[in-house]
Formats: sequence, structure tokens, C-alpha cells
Amino acid sequence: KRRQLIVPENKNWATYSQIQDMLPEVLADAQGIADRTPKAVENIFAGLTMSGVAMQIANDTRPLSCAEHLYSHYLDMTHHTFEDRMVLHGFQVSVGTVTLCAFFDELLKMDLTKLDVAAWPTKEQEVARATELFKGFPVPELGPTEIAKKWQSPEEVREQLLRVKNTWPEFKEKLRAQVYSYEKMRDLFVTANAPGAPEQIGVSREQWRNMTNFVQLMRWRVNLFDLAKRAQIFDTLVGNVFGKGGALEIGA
Repeated sequence: KRRQLIVPENKNWATYSQIQDMLPEVLADAQGIADRTPKAVENIFAGLTMSGVAMQIANDTRPLSCAEHLYSHYLDMTHHTFEDRMVLHGFQVSVGTVTLCAFFDELLKMDLTKLDVAAWPTKEQEVARATELFKGFPVPELGPTEIAKKWQSPEEVREQLLRVKNTWPEFKEKLRAQVYSYEKMRDLFVTANAPGAPEQIGVSREQWRNMTNFVQLMRWRVNLFDLAKRAQIFDTLVGNVFGKGGALEIGA
């Protein structure tokens, strides 16, 4: 079945391994990237090239693009500018990436073996939620259209959540081994002279938090925020990331 929470939509595992296996080398010399040393730049270009190859093999952008890119899509669709210029796509995605790392940090602190597999809204309820949120958005039909595509029945959602619940210890360790922590990823970007916080691209942390509601609804692909919504931990995760003591604490 497509859009499972544990198995990605595109099941060409070789493309995921291709990127994950080379990632440590590509990101190893952040200072070298800032200094534009030949070897560091070579590694970045090799990473970009192999990223393109992975997408061609998968016939999809999924190996390289998920929720972090949707923050960038939101900014582009709302014609965001900073210091009278459009913000580079890479800079937008770098902030989206550290944000997702912060969300994964908080997710990995949770014990999902105690997950409450509760009721799931109807498709009509989800479409209504998206319709209300996207009022006034430049593309108001986007949210309702995309959530309708990825909506699944209560039975399917229950099956997915039970799979997460029953395999959480193993699943959590796989995620921990794959996902960089917020602090590690932020420090790499900052060292490489890339932005590591929303205010560095002209967005307040409160605005960035509010954008997260849109990000969950902007594309049919299932991502971390969909797991959080289905598990009814979305508000908790958002509060932990943007609340007092959080990685992106508002007002800090």
C-alpha cells in the first residue's frame, strides 16, 4: 500500500541508501565549505550530482525532498522577501531542515509504545480543516486538495499507528541513527555560513511556527507532521519545539 508511515511511498530503497551512505562525507567539512576549499566543494558537488541520480532512479523527488522543502514552498507562494530580495531556495530549506531535526529530537524523546490509537477524522472533516486554514492563502485550494489525496480510512490509520506502537523501540533507534540532531545540523549550517534560524531569512519564530500548520497540509506525501497528527501528538511536538526551552523557542 502507498503512503505507509514506516515504508515510504516510493519503495526503491537503493535511492535512499545512496544518499544516506554518502551524507557524512558530504557534510564532514562545513568549515571547508565556508572557505571554499577544493575538496569540500568537490564533495558537495558529488552529493548534488548523486542526489540528481537518485531522483532519476526513483522517478520522484522523494529521496531528497520532504517536509523541510514545504517551508520553502510556503515562502515562495507567499512571495516572501528579505532585505528587498527573494531568499535563496537553499537558505529556506536549510532552516526547514534544522526545524525538522528539532521535531525529530522531540519525537525521539517520546514513548510511542503508549500511543493512544484513537478515532480519526473523516475526509470531509479534514478537507474542512484545510479549507478554513487556507482561506486567504495565494492558492486556497492547495490544502483541501492535497489533504484529500493523502487522507486514509480510520482502519488504515489504526493499522499504521499500531505498527508504530508495536515496533517503536526498533523504529526509534533506526531514526536516531539516520537523523541528525538539531544542534549538530544547526552547527554545520552555521559553520558553512548558511542560516540556521528563521530570523536569519526574515521570518519570526512565531510566523515559522504558524507555517508548520500549513506545511502538514501542503503536499500529499506523508511526513513527520502527518504521523504527529494521526498519533495526536502534533500540538505537543509544536509546543516542545517552539515553547519555553525548545530549540526554536519563541522570544529567545
